[in-house]
Amino acid sequence: LHPDGRSFLYLAAMANGLQNALSSGYSANLIRSSHMSGITSDVGMIFGQMVGGNFDNAWRFVVLSGLCTSFLVGGVVSWFAVNRFKSLALVFNALLYFAIAMATIAFTSFQQRVSLWKAASGDWDWGMNEAPSQDYLLELFTRYDSDCTGSLDEEQFKGLLKTAGITGMTDIGMSAIFRSLDVDGSKGISRDELFGLLACNADEECALIWEDDLSD
Repeated sequence: LHPDGRSFLYLAAMANGLQNALSSGYSANLIRSSHMSGITSDVGMIFGQMVGGNFDNAWRFVVLSGLCTSFLVGGVVSWFAVNRFKSLALVFNALLYFAIAMATIAFTSFQQRVSLWKAASGDWDWGMNEAPSQDYLLELFTRYDSDCTGSLDEEQFKGLLKTAGITGMTDIGMSAIFRSLDVDGSKGISRDELFGLLACNADEECALIWEDDLSD
């Protein structure tokens, strides 16, 4: 493809979209790899909160600032790479993200115990809070609600997720989910909120199903 051709631009834009979808889908929408508009807005908002003495989202400020810095550095490196190698500079990106995609499919296949094709297409079913799922989730909730407050604090919530088998996520990711669900600022997750977050099958295997993504 000629680097000045229209087809080159269309395919590059499509690749950016796929790249962004991959990183967003496997980071609870915390990481954006092809645009920074929403992230820079969040950085400014959180900075204003910290100036006012509210440091609840300081952890997110650090993560998002790191992403902005990485994006800027990547842009500068890309400028030099394109000037030196022209369209061939995208070959490295293509190979890198192809490797990441294959690793992600393999990991999903192993973690969810499904075929590689189903892992790649997302074509597998989870029990959506049927009776066995509710019983197991209620048992987990009662076990971790040790102080009988009717809600889980952040540490109890993380412990429950790990017991439920949600192991492919960092503490930062779990904290991000907790804060996205705690919309009223009560610093607690109720039983109903938990039922809207997790689904389990009859074998007590659970997966995240929440729809309130950490989007821009």
